[in-house]
Amino acid sequence: MVVANLDQAATQPQLPVESELLIEEKGVARFATLNRPRVLNCINLSMLQALAESYERWEGDDSVGFIVLKGAGRVFCAGGDLKMFYGLGKLDESWKVMVYVKYWLDYHIATFKKPLVALWHGLVMGGGAGLSVTGTFRVATEKTIFAMPEAALGLHTDCGASYWLSHLGGSLGEFLSLTGHRLDGAEMYACGLATHFVPLQSLPDLEKRLAELPSGDEEAVRAVIDSFHSPAPISATSILHKREAMDRIFSKDSIEDIVQALEVELEETQEQWVKETLKILKRSSPTGLRVTFTSVCIFTTIKLYQTKKTFQSLYTSTMIGASNSVDSDAF
Repeated sequence: MVVANLDQAATQPQLPVESELLIEEKGVARFATLNRPRVLNCINLSMLQALAESYERWEGDDSVGFIVLKGAGRVFCAGGDLKMFYGLGKLDESWKVMVYVKYWLDYHIATFKKPLVALWHGLVMGGGAGLSVTGTFRVATEKTIFAMPEAALGLHTDCGASYWLSHLGGSLGEFLSLTGHRLDGAEMYACGLATHFVPLQSLPDLEKRLAELPSGDEEAVRAVIDSFHSPAPISATSILHKREAMDRIFSKDSIEDIVQALEVELEETQEQWVKETLKILKRSSPTGLRVTFTSVCIFTTIKLYQTKKTFQSLYTSTMIGASNSVDSDAF
C-alpha cells in the first residue's frame, strides 16, 4: 500500500484523518467528502494519504461499485495547501512525500477500474482539479469556478494537468495554464472539462439517485447523471468566443512569441481580453510561465494508454525543479 511506504517521512503534526476526509457507504457507492471547508478544502498530506488508501482499497473490493467525490461547504477544492507545502520545505524534505503521494493518487485516478464521479460545486482549482479531471464523470453547476493559477505564482502546473490541459483542443490548455483564467460551469462543459452540467439545486437528488443504484455499471451511473443533465449556454462575454484568436496567439513556439503576438493583437484590435492577458503574463513568474508552457506543449502528443509514462515524466520534472533553485521567481 502506498502510504505504508511513505509514513516514515511524514514528520509534521497532522489533524485526525476523520476530520479531513469523510467516508460514507451508500449501497454499492462510496461517497468521499473533502472536509476542510475553512480553508476551501485545500489538500494536505494526511488528506492525500487517506484518499490514496481508500481508493486502493475500494478498487479491490467487489462490494464497491463506484466512487463519488465532493467537497464540504461551498467549494469542491481550491487546490493544494501551499502554506503547508512551503512549511514542509522549510522544516525538512517531507514535502517530497506530498508530491509523491499526489502523483501516485492522480495516476491511480486516471487508471481507476471503477466509475469515478466528481461533483464540482464552487471552486475547482489546481491540485483539486487534478483529483478528478481524469475520472469518469465530472459534474459542474452554475456555481462552479475552475482555474489553474500555478504559473503566475512560480509553480509548475503539475499533478497531471499538463496532460489533460493539452488535450482540450486548439491552444485553450496553453491559455488556461499560463493565465490562470477562470471558467464557469457552463464554459467547463462547453470545452470538455466537465462531462455534465447539473443545476446546483438538483445535486442532492442526484446524490440520492446515485446512492440507490444496485451496481457500479458505468452505463447505469451515466444514465442517472444524464437524467439530471441540463446544459446552460455560455455567456456572451465568455472567453471561449475568442478561440480563433486564442489558438492563433497561444500556438506560438515560446512565451516571448506569445507576448509579441498579444502586443500586435492589442494594437490592431484594442480588445479588453488581450489587454488583460498581456498584463497577467507580464506580472507572472517568467520561470513558472516557461516551465508550464513547455510541459503542456510536450504532452499534446501523449495518449491515454501512455498515462503511466506521462505521470512519471511530470513527477520527475516537478521533483527536479522543486529540488533546485531554478530562479528567484519560482519555488
